[in-house]
Amino acid sequence: SMIAIASAHRKTNPYINEWVPWHLSLGFDKVFIYDDNDADYPYIGNFIDSQYRDRVEIIPAGKEEGESVCSMQTRMINDFIQQYAGKIDWCAFIDSDEFIHIDSYSSVQEWLAAAPKEVECIALNWCIYGDDEVIERDESLPVQSRFKQCKNGIYEQRGRYYHLISKKFIRLSKDIKADDMFIFRKGEERLPMYDCNFCGQGLCAVMLADPRYNCYINHYITKSLSEDRDRKSVV
Repeated sequence: SMIAIASAHRKTNPYINEWVPWHLSLGFDKVFIYDDNDADYPYIGNFIDSQYRDRVEIIPAGKEEGESVCSMQTRMINDFIQQYAGKIDWCAFIDSDEFIHIDSYSSVQEWLAAAPKEVECIALNWCIYGDDEVIERDESLPVQSRFKQCKNGIYEQRGRYYHLISKKFIRLSKDIKADDMFIFRKGEERLPMYDCNFCGQGLCAVMLADPRYNCYINHYITKSLSEDRDRKSVV
């Protein structure tokens, strides 16, 4: 079966050569990058090592005048589903600051091969990482080495239940459409959402010490304060 990732990227050149190899190492067959960089920004494909480029397809995002990022992402997802349903079996729709982890299987292929036929939408919840309250850090290190403090508990205490928000693996078919990055429908009905163990619970809370939930996404919602400040100029 063909398993892919589709993701919109904007000014992620410094991180793309970590993000792409990480997901290919999990067993994804192909990575589709929708390039949302400005015309005068360096081409993102030049920042990916040549050994990976034959498994990466870069597509212009084509963001329209006044179109929001969320609208662009939704359009991207629906266009992708219509184009690749029947060619790709499963696709994960995630962002450039999200890294999938599948700790209890040797590959994403092995994991999804165990999904019952009725499963069309699998939710992976976030393990949230912030800036660790560090202003300056060694930016030559990989993103996943730089940020170590999972902040899920703090966000929950503030009443922001991020663990209820999840990104999706979708078993592609042309009658599936996205409302946004989080909600997928078949016809008028929302797709039943399964957790990583293929149980239809509607959500799968991230519990890092709980071996029942060991497929998840590390979500780096901010980089260090210095990176966030300088991001527009970083190439």
